[in-house]
Amino acid sequence: MLDVACGLGGSLRAILAEWPVRGIGIDSGANPSHEAQLELKRGDAHALPSADACVDVVLCDCALSTFVDQPGSFRERYRLLRPGGLVAVVEWVLRGDWPDPLPGWVPPGRC
Repeated sequence: MLDVACGLGGSLRAILAEWPVRGIGIDSGANPSHEAQLELKRGDAHALPSADACVDVVLCDCALSTFVDQPGSFRERYRLLRPGGLVAVVEWVLRGDWPDPLPGWVPPGRC
């Protein structure tokens, strides 16, 4: 499983706690590290540092809205997928003001 724009790898760690998969996280600000089932790499969502058809699942959790070239970032995700693979995108969309108590829980402009 590959998590694009993984930040500190929180989503991957939560997934790895429930399922026995290998996780790779890529983020422009990542500090490269290796753990038992998790590897964090520094990279750009528009030019992912991985081979074609190398993963079964690509996750992008709460980051798509920050990409300069959203269609290009999707092309990169699909390039990495093996045949029959899955792309999962999670993105918050809010119209209007932040309802209470969200402003204290999720800082506006980031996830």
